[in-house]
Amino acid sequence: MGRNALFVEHPTDSSNGIDFLNARDSERRWYNTSALPYKIAGPYLTKLFEHSFLEGLHAPSSRPTADDWEVALTNTLDLLVPCGNNQCSEKWFVYDNSLSPSCPFCKAKLHHDLVILNFYSPRAPQKYVSDNHRLVAYDGSKLYEWHKNRFIQPNEKIANDKRMPLANITFVDGAFHLENIGMPALKVVEADEEVPIGTKIELTNGLKLLTGFEPGDRLVHIQLFA
Repeated sequence: MGRNALFVEHPTDSSNGIDFLNARDSERRWYNTSALPYKIAGPYLTKLFEHSFLEGLHAPSSRPTADDWEVALTNTLDLLVPCGNNQCSEKWFVYDNSLSPSCPFCKAKLHHDLVILNFYSPRAPQKYVSDNHRLVAYDGSKLYEWHKNRFIQPNEKIANDKRMPLANITFVDGAFHLENIGMPALKVVEADEEVPIGTKIELTNGLKLLTGFEPGDRLVHIQLFA
């Protein structure tokens, strides 16, 4: 607080660190920032925490905007994966971009395959640029308008007809499949083949899908980690 305020998880100055040993038993787990640091919230929120409590702590104009937080929160939702440990207290955690992720809460390793959808969108004809947005899919994941098109944001302004899922992702017989339920122009790039509504396609490593041809429609690059 005040002009001498210091972030309790400052990377080089621990003088204001939290003394979790003096916390109530019910709070001790969350006070142990060495075991559960702010970075477990994932890359998008980590960046905003640092802007708020490091660069912007004494410079309010440098702090993130409400829109920054909204985008970071919705992008973080796409990184949530279910923990495979039925006894885990939290059940979900944010994927940390590692090849062998583990739950930060119960330390259980993820024992199932990961399929990651990386989103790109055009900035010039035939030139797709990373949107710094990815979806870590699991059995039951869904794709929405804001995954299909970079100009759509899942906020309070979105129209009701833009809230319905456009695709389902399922894990069947040892493989992930995408079922197209709402993208009339979905196609496989390399094969130049359409994926009609009502059909499924297996998600294989390196597969590239084009969600459509409207401004902002995305190229989706599939990564599979066993």
